[in-house]
Amino acid sequence: MSQALALLALTLHSTVTGDPVGYEMAHLLDNHVLLHLANASILTGIMLSAMTRWGLASVIAFQAWLSVAKPWKRTPWAKAWLDVPTPAKWVVSLTLLAPLLDLLLAEVVFGNPAPLFAALTAIGYPIWRQIRVTRARPRPVS
Repeated sequence: MSQALALLALTLHSTVTGDPVGYEMAHLLDNHVLLHLANASILTGIMLSAMTRWGLASVIAFQAWLSVAKPWKRTPWAKAWLDVPTPAKWVVSLTLLAPLLDLLLAEVVFGNPAPLFAALTAIGYPIWRQIRVTRARPRPVS
């Protein structure tokens, strides 16, 4: 929110004074700071929902309401469906490192934003987790 206020202040300054420098600084702030923060925000949101049992805040709020209201009984198979394996430490590290790698990639290599590591992390982790969960499940004896 503070970055949006900074953009507002810069554009208002240029609008009121007629000085184009405020617009140029707002453009610089938007393209070199806010863009990367938005990419990091998207990645952390996706990975938070992938690495935790309940996902993002709206689902957590819904779960909190369910735990208080208890509108129905708990089913015996509910725990098996809701168990999500604890992410490995390297996954958490990669989630935190991916936005920084994307920033370096954008600034040093491409010269424009490219959330490559964020995309690979957000796509690769659910696939890796599904393989891990599938291998850990006991197979029925026939």
